[in-house]
Amino acid sequence: MHQARRYTAIVLFALAIATSAPLALWLIAGSASVLAEQVGLVGDRLAVPVGWMGAVLVAVGYISYTLWSVPFVREHVTEISPLKALGVWVAITSSAIEEIIFRRMVMDALADNGIGAVGQIGASALAFGVAHGAWVLLGREWAIAIPVVVSTTCLGAGLAAVYLLSDRALLPAVIAHIAINLVIEPWLILSAVTRDWNPQHAKRFRPPQAPSGCSPESLTNGTGLDSNTSSN
Repeated sequence: MHQARRYTAIVLFALAIATSAPLALWLIAGSASVLAEQVGLVGDRLAVPVGWMGAVLVAVGYISYTLWSVPFVREHVTEISPLKALGVWVAITSSAIEEIIFRRMVMDALADNGIGAVGQIGASALAFGVAHGAWVLLGREWAIAIPVVVSTTCLGAGLAAVYLLSDRALLPAVIAHIAINLVIEPWLILSAVTRDWNPQHAKRFRPPQAPSGCSPESLTNGTGLDSNTSSN
């Protein structure tokens, strides 16, 4: 598990840097107002009650679903550790960047091209689901690829609906996304790395194995035979 946590920490740190860089560049360039607008911190549409209600429902619903469907996450959800601290960093920056991309950029571009609300929600949700399906590659668990894509597509649809219900104010969707990731991460990523989606059929993380015939025992014996038989 120590190796799995170290590998997960590397993945999280790379994500943290990749998602923090655009936010930092906006600030360094003196475009704090642009960043605030992108994230949804300014505007006269922040107090749309139905948008915030939708955000709460989406966050609570997806958190509950994840804790129910992934026992590994449920078992670690109260853990406080350096890995969790790294997960908090990623939860904040990645959620903000993803909402800017999948909601503001994608949906606004579709709206500008005459695509209606249903098309915007569908396209945003599908892109979101496919992008998050890449996490399956961490654990190479192809059997769960479809469930992962379907569940994250549903989450994307929910966040897209929140964006529209909020009159395209992004903040409610950002807050909902951050809340979800603060609870389930980094444990969801760690479960992908260890393949411990369910403890009943867990497949522990192992480093790459030596080729057949090159095990430590065979190298010690020089022949690959059991030490007792080699002495006969």
